[in-house]
Amino acid sequence: MAKFKDFLEIEEGIWRQDFLYDIIGVVDDIGYTQRFQGSKKVQINFRLRDVSNNKICCTLWENYATELITYMDEKTDAGGTIVCMKYAKIKPAGKFPLTVSNTWTTTKLFINDKILEILNFQKSLDEAISNGIMTTVVNTSSQLMSQSSGSSMYTLEQKFVQNHEIMPLSQMCCLTRDTTCVTVVKTVKVRSNNKGWYFQACYKCPKAVSGDKPPYKCGDNHPTETQIWKYRLDVDVKYENTESTFTFWDREVAQLLEVTAADLRDQCHDIGLTDPLDYPTTIDKIEGKTIAVRVKWQPKWKNGSVNEVHNGPDFIENLIDQFNGPTQDKKSAVPNDSAVSENNTPSKSITASLDVVIPMVSLSGTDEIDPEVVSMKTPSKRNGASILSCAENDETHELIASNASSTKMAKHQKME
Repeated sequence: MAKFKDFLEIEEGIWRQDFLYDIIGVVDDIGYTQRFQGSKKVQINFRLRDVSNNKICCTLWENYATELITYMDEKTDAGGTIVCMKYAKIKPAGKFPLTVSNTWTTTKLFINDKILEILNFQKSLDEAISNGIMTTVVNTSSQLMSQSSGSSMYTLEQKFVQNHEIMPLSQMCCLTRDTTCVTVVKTVKVRSNNKGWYFQACYKCPKAVSGDKPPYKCGDNHPTETQIWKYRLDVDVKYENTESTFTFWDREVAQLLEVTAADLRDQCHDIGLTDPLDYPTTIDKIEGKTIAVRVKWQPKWKNGSVNEVHNGPDFIENLIDQFNGPTQDKKSAVPNDSAVSENNTPSKSITASLDVVIPMVSLSGTDEIDPEVVSMKTPSKRNGASILSCAENDETHELIASNASSTKMAKHQKME
């Protein structure tokens, strides 16, 4: 049974920044909500109330925020919305108020799920209301919303490709600069490496930690009291006659395998597999899948670092259709030239000019969860036929130089 952090203790500062906590409460009201990625990350701000009528501010980001927003939009029952967060972090007051928030991928979110913790909280909540300790909770999304925002009505597929070039794997492998692209590949084989299929991560940054007991320390000397296990898989991929190796990280592997690294590690330990170099057969389920990937191609290592996957067959077919230019008879999965961006100016067509790639000067979001990004010295070995040098390299380089802006500031993602 989880031990939930008391809201009063949070308010009084009885907590540590290097700890992750379990939080539970009923949604009391909802504040600023950014429904779609634009100039700001997807987020939802709300307050939770406990059975003693204490309240705490909370913020969920990106996938976690989307999950709560979707639930509230689709909610039809008359009961309250109980939110349970396992491994949440507490952010001290500063520019913004004291807030409970999710981590990058470690936090587990439950919304009115039929788990023992929520069922027990619901029972205590009903008793508090009947005893007059609490007033009846607000039920509907419209009642809870104090304000909401989301000017760009992008679908998940549109956000997947937004501001990134769509191209086949063969064209991506010819790029001479680090570039984030969208492509379609088939996963062929999980490649073993000398670090294993999972690693222990820092609570504060994306780096791996070391140590036999807490506090575990990363390269930046952040102390971590909680064991946080994350996936890292090198996977051989293929499209038509081109092969490469992509690195898949925790969120994407968990999405494809439908099991977290921590849970799979526990299952392995139960049957005596305690070495991360021993790959369980569950890992093999990632093989043989045709998926769309948003990937940062790194020509120095001849490797791609995946930061999002999508396995919808219609979306994949649409991307393949665009490898040779957009078609007129297919329903596009991406915005057209008439779409309006968040600053109310016409947005540039995402599907235009597949031969031109705008390089990303700053590190991609994937690098923020790459524990080896600073210390990687040599590229991974590759199976299959080597990718031949492309005669188009010089032409691609010239196109990049002619289209990249010298005045646009590099965008650095911030882990929330």
